[in-house]
Amino acid sequence: VSRGEWWVQEQALDDCPKEFHTDQDLCLLPGRDGVQSSVAHPALSSVFYLDGIGGATAVFAQRRCVVARGVSTLEPPLPPHAALAFPTPNQLLLFRGDLLHGVLQPLGTARGPRPTDEAPRRTVLVNFWND
Repeated sequence: VSRGEWWVQEQALDDCPKEFHTDQDLCLLPGRDGVQSSVAHPALSSVFYLDGIGGATAVFAQRRCVVARGVSTLEPPLPPHAALAFPTPNQLLLFRGDLLHGVLQPLGTARGPRPTDEAPRRTVLVNFWND
């Protein structure tokens, strides 16, 4: 690992949970037929939970594969397994940076309260990159 990027994310009451995605760096490059894109994924992604508020982070054993310009599929089509990390203060979730992941709607039960404007879901996210 040669570098990292970090940011803080807050999810309040009316905010939608983070949609399912893969962490990536999209570069636009000049090519023979115009502009071409290149996608890189971090070697490792992480979520550090600052509190126990909000929905779980789901990580699926699936990668997004580009099959044509602007068209991608998930490989494998159905994930052989998935992991859930429920927000717990000072908990760190690590996973491969090319895996599909996102935040689920909070249950609002004993697993943790729903976020509010006064008490949002707070996480620190760090992606680690190989150059």
